[in-house]
Amino acid sequence: SQTLLLSENLRAGHDPGQDTSWASPDPRYNSFFISGRICLDQRCSPGNVDLALANDRSDGNLECINCSLDQPEGTAPWLSSLHVGTVNAAFCDGHVSSVSEIIDGKVFAALATPQGTLNRGPLAEPLVSGSF
Repeated sequence: SQTLLLSENLRAGHDPGQDTSWASPDPRYNSFFISGRICLDQRCSPGNVDLALANDRSDGNLECINCSLDQPEGTAPWLSSLHVGTVNAAFCDGHVSSVSEIIDGKVFAALATPQGTLNRGPLAEPLVSGSF
C-alpha cells in the first residue's frame, strides 16, 4: 500500500494549558493533516487547488513536515519528529517507512489519501513520479 495510516506528530497529545488529553476526539490532538495551503484563499474550487503546496516549505510556513516543532500542543497536526530530515510513518498495508521532510507536495498528498487517481473534481490527484 502507498497510503499513510499514521505518523509521528510531536505536537499531538496532552496540552497542560487545555482541558484535554491524548484521548481527545479533537483531530488536532490525535491526527495528522496535510497543509490547508493546497486550497488557495481557502477555496477548494476548480483552478484553486495546488497539491504541490501540501508540503510547501517557503515563507516560514508551519504546515509542512517537521516545520511545527515549536508550536503548542494541539495546534500543529502535521507530521513531525526529532529525527533529522525525516519522520517515521506506518502505511495501511502494515509496513513502516521513513518519509523525507522534503518530499514533493504532490507525492505527499497522494500518500495521504486512499482515493489515489479515483478522485474527481478540483482535488483530483495527478499521477506523480517521485519517492519518499
